[in-house]
Amino acid sequence: AVPYRLDSVKLAVARMGADLSIHGEVLGSMDYLVDLVGVDGAMMALMDEPERSRAIFELGADYSIRSALAQIEAGADAIKVSSPFVSSRFISPMHYESFVLPYEGKIVSAVHARAPGTPIYIHTCGAIGDRLELMAQAGYDGIECMDPPPLGDVELEEAVKRIGQTMFLKGNLDSVGILLCGSDQDVDRAVLRCLQAGRQASGYVLSTACSVAPHVRPERLERLAEFVANP
Repeated sequence: AVPYRLDSVKLAVARMGADLSIHGEVLGSMDYLVDLVGVDGAMMALMDEPERSRAIFELGADYSIRSALAQIEAGADAIKVSSPFVSSRFISPMHYESFVLPYEGKIVSAVHARAPGTPIYIHTCGAIGDRLELMAQAGYDGIECMDPPPLGDVELEEAVKRIGQTMFLKGNLDSVGILLCGSDQDVDRAVLRCLQAGRQASGYVLSTACSVAPHVRPERLERLAEFVANP
């Protein structure tokens, strides 16, 4: 990893490490292909140039491993693998199993081997309901964002049944429809539903499904912490 890219981790650890869990982040393998040839080009490359695509995935996985380990050395408590281009909006379960699973599994295995006890989890936004079990096969400790309809297609109750005993679950709270546009009562009901469903999993982190929508009132985010403290 380029040394200056570790500065944010070191700064966060120095300022907040005693009070907060500090998470590092690396790219999933598909992101490297997208960065090189764009989204459309990456989708075509999987079909037209599969071996060249796999070579890029391999190089990307190796870089992500080095970056993850460097961030852990710098003080990160956990690692998120950001892999936004592998939902059903982009590739099929068949392509996920063939192109994504082997290389993201390599990242997970390397982190577990070199930094035992450091959680590593996957971030994929959008519709992932048809590949939850495949994502769990990579060996991740957890998964986010589990976007609910209409942003995605994951219901937390169903995810708990399918993979909730093998990895922790994080998210499923609609940042736009609920936190931004809903009433206070809508927010309370949605948070309670997530907490009730999440309790049935081996671990659950109450969180927005993906990024917090612009203009969400800060008090609503504070409300999430209050619910966790006094459910």
